[in-house]
Amino acid sequence: MKKLEDMNLMDDFLVSSLMNSREYGEKAVRYILGCILKRPLGKLTVVPQRVMCGESPEKHGIRLDVYIDEEGGEIIDIEPDQNDGKKDVQAVPRRARFYHAKINSANLDVGKSYSCLRNVVIIFITTYDPLGLDRMVYTVRKCCVEAPEL
Repeated sequence: MKKLEDMNLMDDFLVSSLMNSREYGEKAVRYILGCILKRPLGKLTVVPQRVMCGESPEKHGIRLDVYIDEEGGEIIDIEPDQNDGKKDVQAVPRRARFYHAKINSANLDVGKSYSCLRNVVIIFITTYDPLGLDRMVYTVRKCCVEAPEL
């Protein structure tokens, strides 16, 4: 068993405990998002380990490590990810696409226009370089900003 002082943001126990803290949860999320997004943040609702089930027992669901709802802003998911097996790394873009779709489907009420869909940001914090270009940060939109040739 790891000692608390040996843990980091990749440890589920530490992340969950920190995000569940009434005193430090939102402060920690604000700090992490401030470093990554570099923009002011509105009022945040932080939900550690939110589960979104599949539509049936045969369909895949997801467990979001840290789900953040920014009032009047974006929906943000933070995913610490240690899965550095080659197959898991190659699946990161599809995993992000699936998470994005599940989050969107859970946030569009019946009868609402698709224009009501809010922006969704999924942040993977990894122990590995998922694209193998020796970078610490990749911003992926419709293309990868740091490596447009991908």
